[in-house]
Amino acid sequence: MDTDANEPSSRLQCQGTVDPLGVQAIRQILANGICQTAAYHEATSSTNTWALNESVEADSLPRLVVADSQTAGRGRLGRNWHSDQGTLTFSLRVSATALNLSSAVSPMIALAAGMGVADAIEHRLAPLRVQLKWPNDVYLGNRKIAGILVEATGPKAERVVVGVGINIDTRFEQAAEPLSATATSLSEAATTGLTRYELLPSVVQQIVARINQLNQQTSEFLDEYRTRCYLTGKTIRIERPDRIFTGTVQGVATDGGLTVVTPTGPETIYSGVIEILAAK
Repeated sequence: MDTDANEPSSRLQCQGTVDPLGVQAIRQILANGICQTAAYHEATSSTNTWALNESVEADSLPRLVVADSQTAGRGRLGRNWHSDQGTLTFSLRVSATALNLSSAVSPMIALAAGMGVADAIEHRLAPLRVQLKWPNDVYLGNRKIAGILVEATGPKAERVVVGVGINIDTRFEQAAEPLSATATSLSEAATTGLTRYELLPSVVQQIVARINQLNQQTSEFLDEYRTRCYLTGKTIRIERPDRIFTGTVQGVATDGGLTVVTPTGPETIYSGVIEILAAK
């Protein structure tokens, strides 16, 4: 499907035979001024890779990149991200400079994106209760419903891309990893006929709103995030290149890090592979 002749090429660019429902959802986002421009692909290796490598002007941001299919989607720490025709996959490129995000709150963008996803899901599928597994996973019950990958480039990391994958009607039978025990989809959890692009306008709007909240209402944002923190009170194993250790999660610190009580005392962590340990 080519770009509609009535749609300015600088606003929406479609490549390949894309879903008409996706086009409709993206046009709604553009019409509401949530994003300035958008690119919509029938297939791409990764929406994050595309968004990071695109050469676009500052006045084209925020820019939305959507794909019906990803061939090499990736998650945090280089992991593969499983997606199929039931997965909503998109990336949002923003300018930290234009948003006036300070260096203190920029690391919280992943937390803000998670909150935005949670807001959109709960609004559409009440009374579902969504929790957030620090720093980038969205959970329903004890299963993952969505993942977030934030990447930044540029001299001052001003080119920020927020990648999101939401399991709307995802099937895990063909996944490379045994995901059926750890992941779920909205169709399974809510037994709803929700299509993947119905949620797109709301989730993009909520993510942008949550990112904008970081500068002016940081403490309020963190208070809300803490009420959703899936890890609080759980014993976890943290693996980093320099060490492996365990501890009990106290909560989220004022700078967005995860506060953990370890055998040697409390620590705030900002990265690492986290594994939840079974209660003894």
